Amino acid sequence: KYQKAVDLDPRCLGAYNNWGSVLVEQGKHDEAITKYQKAVEIDPKYVDAYFNLGTELLAQGKYGEAIAKYQKVIELDPRNLFAFQNWAAALISLGKPDEAITKCQKAVELDPKYAPAYIPWGNALLRQGKLDEAIAKYQRAVDLDPTNVDAYSNWASALTTQGKSDEAISKSEKAIDLDPKCVEAYNTWGLALLAKGRRLEAIGKFQKAVELNAKDIAAYRNWGTALEMLGHHSEAQRKLAKARELFSPK
Repeated sequence: KYQKAVDLDPRCLGAYNNWGSVLVEQGKHDEAITKYQKAVEIDPKYVDAYFNLGTELLAQGKYGEAIAKYQKVIELDPRNLFAFQNWAAALISLGKPDEAITKCQKAVELDPKYAPAYIPWGNALLRQGKLDEAIAKYQRAVDLDPTNVDAYSNWASALTTQGKSDEAISKSEKAIDLDPKCVEAYNTWGLALLAKGRRLEAIGKFQKAVELNAKDIAAYRNWGTALEMLGHHSEAQRKLAKARELFSPK
């Protein structure tokens, strides 16, 4: 129907933008980018298309390009909280936690109750090794939005790093209660179980993560580590080899 819409009106911005979103749902990410690009070619001030472009580029690991799109969003809409949040996420991936924090702070200045901004803020603090401060941000996100899956999942990860396995398991369980498909929470739950010596249970969590995402490198690596601990060396090597294969595809 979107093809028909642009045939009738080649300058129909909404058709190109929505077409791109449908293509994303279908897993056709490169095609989606071309539709978003067409929308901004027609109207260089079309904020939604720039934001969607940034989000797609972010998902593809093209962090610098994504940031350029979020910058454009902010130029056109200086109060766009979503753009500040994703810009921060891209900066974290580029190893720039200090800059990421400034973007989160800007979002919170605009709206102190905007829970999603506290997630990348916590992630940036985690990168800086400031575990207690990171946890405080995740807790703030949960206080504002008790259904925020990422907040619970990342909180669990920070607790695991602190060696607080029981608390980490509790937060992982909460994340999975909210979203049974939260791969990160299964991985963290598994690591917490591993720290407690409950290796078979941990493998079950890593296996579940792989069932949900067959390309999850961390799950295969963690699974391999757990198998090594159990003395299942051949099977462990197969899982670790799979992790390496996914990390460096031929």
